[in-house]
Amino acid sequence: MPAGDYDIWGINLSSGNSFSATLSRSGGSLNPELLLIDPTGQLVKSTNGNTSTTLTYSITTSGTWWLLGRDRDANSGGAFTILYSAS
Repeated sequence: MPAGDYDIWGINLSSGNSFSATLSRSGGSLNPELLLIDPTGQLVKSTNGNTSTTLTYSITTSGTWWLLGRDRDANSGGAFTILYSAS
């Protein structure tokens, strides 16, 4: 991910699901941040870390939720891995 860039994933989730996502730096100097946006476009949770960050949330509304990953400082970049699950 280049400096100032972000990636976004649309994920279909059902009400009552427990959602978890982890963004981890695998190269460069990325300071990872995750944001979770509900189907109405409202930011419901964010989290960040130095080399990795994990976000957990209990889904309240069924639909397409948006997970956004970026460098929290917008001045660094680097490679990353992301893992997410819902149950």
